[in-house]
Amino acid sequence: MSKKVLLVDDESEIIDILTMIFESLDYKCFTAKNGEEALKLIKVKDIDLLLLDNSMPVMSGEELLDTIYTDKLKDFKIIFSSGQTMSLLSLVDEHEYFLNVDYLLNKPFSISNIKEALEELF
Repeated sequence: MSKKVLLVDDESEIIDILTMIFESLDYKCFTAKNGEEALKLIKVKDIDLLLLDNSMPVMSGEELLDTIYTDKLKDFKIIFSSGQTMSLLSLVDEHEYFLNVDYLLNKPFSISNIKEALEELF
């Protein structure tokens, strides 16, 4: 049975590329363009993985992480993606909800970066 991933990014080109990559790896893909849309899907879909961008309108990736942490919604792996180079350790020091993040993926990323993350997580 293929794993299910929720891809969250406000840039449609990135969603299209990520969908192609994950489908080629036999994942079933769901997509959202902001944290609010993603939260609705998280509550009704049984996902294995959330790949989450940070900078988005309506609800940012950090705001969604905070909601997931506060409402104890995590039953899946989380890859947090950002264009700002950062370390997961420094983020956890800033906000406790980053404890839910399983892998930090800095942009720009490649297919091999995604495969490396998946190998580490699954």
